[in-house]
Amino acid sequence: MKLRILFLLAISSLSLNAQVINFNVQGTVQKIQKAKFVYLVSLNEVKGKPDLFMISPLVNGQFQVSGKSNLDGALLRYGFLFLDERGDISLEDVKLNIKSNKWFVGGTACLKSIILENVKLEFENPFNISNSKILDGGFYLKQYEEVMLTWKNRDLPEFVKKYPDSPFSLIEIERLYNMSTSPIGGKMGVAQFGSPKDLFAALSPRMKKTKQGIELKRKMDQSLKIK
Repeated sequence: MKLRILFLLAISSLSLNAQVINFNVQGTVQKIQKAKFVYLVSLNEVKGKPDLFMISPLVNGQFQVSGKSNLDGALLRYGFLFLDERGDISLEDVKLNIKSNKWFVGGTACLKSIILENVKLEFENPFNISNSKILDGGFYLKQYEEVMLTWKNRDLPEFVKKYPDSPFSLIEIERLYNMSTSPIGGKMGVAQFGSPKDLFAALSPRMKKTKQGIELKRKMDQSLKIK
């Protein structure tokens, strides 16, 4: 029995610190127009770590981009898709479009924000893909889209209550904490979205034990000592 418990604890520890994930992003485009290629981009937030840049042909209105990615200590890895008739667009071209504000991930119609995971999407227009239908999978993408509405509707406590074991709950609680400690958004953020400490208490034990969860609790505890 003791060996079984130790084994389960070891497996749990490995799952919390797993670095490599598999992903398979599939899609169908209803109105192909001139689109011939799909690009998947994931810019790594860790300095010195490689970005992810993949190109796949669009065949009969369908595509598939699959591979492995290192989380580099993050809870999730974000990315985005775009389609084009050209197959020679470079990562440098993409970064230049973002740096010059020609593209804004999460706000430009030709880009589709995703989470690297297994998901099947459907697009109507290849050059207006920010809104799409999830046909299958997309466990985290569904939560991502839901949490975006959470801030608009000011119901973060409800989201955390619904998804206590979601990385997005922890990520957004940390965002709220950072907002609450800023000179500008402090009291207003807590008044509108709830107390970061109370929301953190509602997280699952798994989320609290992640590196990000431990660090956030440390910062909140330190903040209370200062006060």
